[in-house]
Amino acid sequence: MNTNHKHVEELEVAVSKTQTNVNDASNAKALSNLFDENKVIHELHHYLPSQNPLKDFVHHNSLHSFQEFSFHEAIARANEIMGYKGYLQLDEYKALYREHKISDKAIEYAITSNLNTDDRTLWKKKIFANDYDENTNQRVGR
Repeated sequence: MNTNHKHVEELEVAVSKTQTNVNDASNAKALSNLFDENKVIHELHHYLPSQNPLKDFVHHNSLHSFQEFSFHEAIARANEIMGYKGYLQLDEYKALYREHKISDKAIEYAITSNLNTDDRTLWKKKIFANDYDENTNQRVGR
């Protein structure tokens, strides 16, 4: 049984027993033994968010106008139009590669799966030996 369902059932049983005993005033001592405030708070902790409330509620997905596109196309368009950065800069990827956090195998896979070429050496040289201007001039919000 799912742990959350078990907790809910335990709370429902405790509430039911409490309601039954509330009607019996002579059972006040049993009622105080049934309701353990600390236990209830501990149980409720499983259902409450661990994050503090947000100061401002954001109800608008600013990327909703790109939903019709594939993920990568939507990121590219959002970058071009609004200047959103959906990926790390190439220099950051190069640094991760130098730190061995991106493997040769991953680079080769990316080249062969995205480019119609078997010349991985040429493309690795283009990626790592050249510098590229990745700045874009967004059309909105300037």
